[in-house]
Amino acid sequence: MAERRLYRLSISGVGITIASPRPLPVTERFAPFLTEERGTDFLVECREVPALAVPCGEPVYKGERFWVWPDGDGGFSRWYFDGMQDNAFFARARQAGADRVLVDYSPIGRELVSDMGNCFAFSGWEMLLLQKGRLLLHASCVDTPLGGLLFSGPSGIGKSTQAELWRQYAGAVLINGDRPILSRDEQGWRAWGSPYAGSSRHFVNESCVLRAVVLLKQAKSCTLRRLSGADAFRRVFAGTTVNSWNKSSVLHVCELTERLVSALPVYELSCTPDRAAVELLRAELEGKA
Repeated sequence: MAERRLYRLSISGVGITIASPRPLPVTERFAPFLTEERGTDFLVECREVPALAVPCGEPVYKGERFWVWPDGDGGFSRWYFDGMQDNAFFARARQAGADRVLVDYSPIGRELVSDMGNCFAFSGWEMLLLQKGRLLLHASCVDTPLGGLLFSGPSGIGKSTQAELWRQYAGAVLINGDRPILSRDEQGWRAWGSPYAGSSRHFVNESCVLRAVVLLKQAKSCTLRRLSGADAFRRVFAGTTVNSWNKSSVLHVCELTERLVSALPVYELSCTPDRAAVELLRAELEGKA
């Protein structure tokens, strides 16, 4: 048996080890998350097999990169296909036990499983983190003198712009520009950097304690209102990453989202892309509004 190469990552304090039969280049986005710690929470084992037999029946999910079928053991298997190879399925990923993920791939997928980013994505990492009480939110996160702020909303709404404005005018430090990971500890809710940082390409293995969630709307002038109850839950939940085909996953994300919006103030900030938005929100957080 060929020697496996082990790549140990620490993602929001969760240990994920990738075992590969061949070297995986360590790219810019993953270098900050490599660790020398020997302990691990999850092992992602990549194995080449002669061929893959695609399951029969209708998949429960069809995406742009993978389809999902029940695995017959109460879980699910993700089947990845290559658009450059006539949409041929080249890899199957499934969780085999509480702390192990098997990624089996055929020879046609060899090159696609020789990349750390792909191997990490094939693991279904959002589900692994969810098992450890982590929530993924489509947002930009900054650490400010007032605490961490999450700017969330649809793509193109101005999340990165508001984060940059806080960096420029309020001494904020960018934690993540696209998909921060949220967890709870004795200090409250915390946001962590991740290997997915969007156009900011700011990959840091750091975290901050959160002060507020800010949902953005573009407007000709700046207004701020606090959301609560079902409205806050619905708006925040829309930005989370959830496996819609997995009922237990949906329920767990709902539970964590409810705890998040109950613990932190949630605001709707209708704003212009300038300093006025910073000053309005800062005055609210300082109790001067």
